[in-house]
Amino acid sequence: MKIQEENELQPKGAKAFRESLMWLVLRILAEKPSHGYEIMKKIEEMTHGRWKPAAGTLYPLLDSMQNEGLIEIKSYEQEGVRGGKKIIYGLTTNGWVLLKDQLINKISIYTSMINYIILGGIDCMRKEGYKNEASEVCNSLMEWLTKVQSELNVYCKKS
Repeated sequence: MKIQEENELQPKGAKAFRESLMWLVLRILAEKPSHGYEIMKKIEEMTHGRWKPAAGTLYPLLDSMQNEGLIEIKSYEQEGVRGGKKIIYGLTTNGWVLLKDQLINKISIYTSMINYIILGGIDCMRKEGYKNEASEVCNSLMEWLTKVQSELNVYCKKS
């Protein structure tokens, strides 16, 4: 029953898509305040051209995020803008808190995935007689963990 309750909390379909876009927007605005077109281009760049959200999807989301108190208008740019102005959005304190909560949630999700996919996969390989291959995966995982630990030491000491 607990699994079913947890699954009910997971967004489905269009809602999951919208939430994914919201997390990307939060993360992009964490780097620097930006206008909508910059956000679209950053997503397109991050996905290597595979996804560029439509203006009709992004701008209503930005309005919604502003109404929820997650982002705010930082400034307007009019120079070089034809027929209007660029609205520069930035995170509010609530936006920063939500980003932090989401990052912690992602750590939990990815830890579960790593445990199931990688560690479980290593166990399966060993059980099926692929001990050398399992050792190769273990070595690769240890190299990755060493790199992550080193990077975390740098990132977590920044204050």
